Amino acid sequence: METLKFKAWHKEKKELLFGTAGADNGLVFVQPTSMYDDEREEIGYRDQNLEIMQYTGIKDIKGREIYEGDIVSDGITENQEVIFNTKNGSFEPLNKMNLLKINIVDTKYKLKI
Repeated sequence: METLKFKAWHKEKKELLFGTAGADNGLVFVQPTSMYDDEREEIGYRDQNLEIMQYTGIKDIKGREIYEGDIVSDGITENQEVIFNTKNGSFEPLNKMNLLKINIVDTKYKLKI
């Protein structure tokens, strides 16, 4: 079984975190997965200021993992933000794009990618 991956945007600190996510007592948390994040774990990320985004399981043409909140294009359709559609259980617009041509062009947070 594949481990679910997440990234989280901390709204106040304006930083992006990668890891596994969960909830405890109503607060969302991210458990860092990189050795560089070990010191941050002490501060803790159990925080209502986190916006959690799930990995879609798809990589773009450059091999980068595509998460919710990424802005993608397949060269045919206009740039669109990746969202999870709870009604049909799919990541949109990925379900309507040519998966062999998808490229991450931006993020909703305007970070350098």
